[in-house]
Amino acid sequence: MGFSGKALSGAIFLGLLFALFAAVFLAQFLPLDKALHRTFWAGLSVPITWAWASLWLFSRERFARAMWQVLALSIVLLLAGIGGMQL
Repeated sequence: MGFSGKALSGAIFLGLLFALFAAVFLAQFLPLDKALHRTFWAGLSVPITWAWASLWLFSRERFARAMWQVLALSIVLLLAGIGGMQL
C-alpha cells in the first residue's frame, strides 16, 4: 500500500515547514551558548539529511515516513524550547 502524491507532498511540506519553524524559533529566541547551538543544529540536520537521502536511496514511501519523523522531531524540539522558556 503506497502513499498518494498528495500525501507525499503534504508530508514533505509539513515536515520541512515545521523543521524550519522549530529551527528558527529555537535559534532566535532561546539563549543558546555556542556548544548547545552547534548540538541543536547537528541534531536537527541528521533527520533532515536522512529524509532527503532516503528519497534517493529508497522508495517514496520511506521518504514520506522519514518526513513525518522530521515533523515529529520538530514539534518535540519546539515544545521543549517553549517549555525551557517557561522555566
